[in-house]
Amino acid sequence: MRDAINRTDTHKQEMIVRNLVQRGVVDRSDASKKMQTLDISLLNGSKPTKVEHWERYGITYRPLEGAEVLAIALGGNPDHLVVTDVADRRHRPTNLNPGELMIHDHQGQSILIGKDYIKIATGKKLVIESDVEITGDITHTGNYNQSGVHIDSNGPHTA
Repeated sequence: MRDAINRTDTHKQEMIVRNLVQRGVVDRSDASKKMQTLDISLLNGSKPTKVEHWERYGITYRPLEGAEVLAIALGGNPDHLVVTDVADRRHRPTNLNPGELMIHDHQGQSILIGKDYIKIATGKKLVIESDVEITGDITHTGNYNQSGVHIDSNGPHTA
């Protein structure tokens, strides 16, 4: 009898440990509050809703549906899940060099911090809402506008 109880207790403990960290996918996100929540589908078949998405300080993002999550059951309680990490291999850039860091999105926009440079890549408009001070040489390709004057390879033109 005691062996049967011990096996039952051991099985319960194993299940608690196995369910501490689970994988799943994002079904829906709600970024309207200070702590974003996610509805997720876990590999074990459960579909918890309004799971808190803990983000690192200073970095925030809203994951796409289908992104992968790691959900942690706090205190081993499957009714108290938090998502600590979200990854989306569908859009992850590859082949970074050792030590490089990249911030990116699903549209191919990125900021790459490389060994000898920082590269901002976007096919969209880049908006800087601040004064800009540049020390050093500027290499420019293309046209630009300065105080209503359009400047291209043929020189300045008034608007």
